[in-house]
Amino acid sequence: MKIRKLVLMAIKGNTKLRSRIKVTLDISEPTFYRLITENDDDLTKAAVLKVIREELGITDSEILEEEKAIAQ
Repeated sequence: MKIRKLVLMAIKGNTKLRSRIKVTLDISEPTFYRLITENDDDLTKAAVLKVIREELGITDSEILEEEKAIAQ
């Protein structure tokens, strides 16, 4: 799962939210920047999603991109 691009932009522009995510994951600013840039799966951990929901007032379905089925 990945975070929607619009939500990533909201995270980048919200200092309080960025700080809460860094504290939740116990990471530094450079690591946070890498996670955001790569849309890393660590951003979809339950604790991080809770922080995003609280700060932005949106649901998980609004935060996460839908998974695309892989044709076989």
